[in-house]
Amino acid sequence: MKIKEEIKKYKLLVEEHLGKLLQRDDVPEELLKSIEYSLLAEGKRIRPILCLQSFLLFQEDLEQILDFACGIEMLHTYS
Repeated sequence: MKIKEEIKKYKLLVEEHLGKLLQRDDVPEELLKSIEYSLLAEGKRIRPILCLQSFLLFQEDLEQILDFACGIEMLHTYS
């Protein structure tokens, strides 16, 4: 697989998981809209992709690390 295709694949995986993590009822709607606006804006997602790729050196099940990888992206967006 070419590198650009692989990056695109993992970027989509991260973006889908970020969307799932934001489906919450315990956050006020206005705050959730603000979070979605910032977090789901177009970006490269390099940090979580690097996290996923590092994990793949040792394990194969990315479900184990997706929350952590998305957390890195959340911290980056917040800062």
